[in-house]
Amino acid sequence: PRVREISSELERLGSEFRGLIDEDAASFDGVLAAYRLPKDTDELKAERSRKIEAALRHAINTPYHTAELAVEVLKLLVDLASIGNPNVLPDVSSGAQLARTAVRGAYYNVAVNLAGLSDTAAAGEERLKIERLIEQAERMSAEVEGEFEKTAG
Repeated sequence: PRVREISSELERLGSEFRGLIDEDAASFDGVLAAYRLPKDTDELKAERSRKIEAALRHAINTPYHTAELAVEVLKLLVDLASIGNPNVLPDVSSGAQLARTAVRGAYYNVAVNLAGLSDTAAAGEERLKIERLIEQAERMSAEVEGEFEKTAG
């Protein structure tokens, strides 16, 4: 029963990931649009800066959420590695590596947008949050890898 629950949850997460593709593209378009705003006057420059900041924050949220979902996937794969059929451990291990890579890829997108934020304190806090997700992903993917190594000899 738990394997079926995990499978169902992974399907749900896969659907959520697919939705984030469009959201990420839209947030990138928002950043580009904000940078293209006119800056001819001080008032326009200020408005442009506010819109850039807002667009960057939105562009940070989408990959951060992607990283959170990938960590959820890893949690499920850790469970699956310990209770599932040993013959599927190569697939579970591959999935764990892909989820770990998804967290790292999300970090890259978050980091590039954090660099543009004027609020460096908030940027630092966001960087710490995503770095914690990377640590979790590394730990869990290693755990799955360990389960694979036990059975592969």
